[in-house]
Amino acid sequence: MSEVIRHIIRETNDAFSRNEGESFLDFCSDDMSWKIVGETTLNGKEEIRTFLNENKCPGPPIVQNCSIIVEGTSAACHGDMTMDTGDGKDKKYSFCDVYEFTGDKISKLTSYVVPA
Repeated sequence: MSEVIRHIIRETNDAFSRNEGESFLDFCSDDMSWKIVGETTLNGKEEIRTFLNENKCPGPPIVQNCSIIVEGTSAACHGDMTMDTGDGKDKKYSFCDVYEFTGDKISKLTSYVVPA
C-alpha cells in the first residue's frame, strides 16, 4: 500500500502544479477534511472545490524538493513551492502535508505552509 500512497501524493502534487483542482479531488473521499493550519478547515469535496476555485493562482504553483514518508495509512510530504501572485512577484513557501488514507482515497489532510 505504501507505493500506492506515494503514487497518489505525487499525482496530487502534480495536479496542484498544473492548477487542476478537480484532478486533486479525484484522489479524495467525499467526506474528506482538509485543515490548513492557521487558515481554515474545509469539510467535504464541495467545500474544498469552492475553496480551490476561489483561491486559484493566476499561474500554476511550482512544487519542488518533495520528500514523502509513509507509515501504514498515513503519510507526510514536505518540500518547497513557488506561487504566482499575479503581480510579477512570485512568493516562495515551504510546506508539510500530513495525509490520512481510507483505502486509496485521502480522507484527511493537514497542511502546514510558511513563507520561505
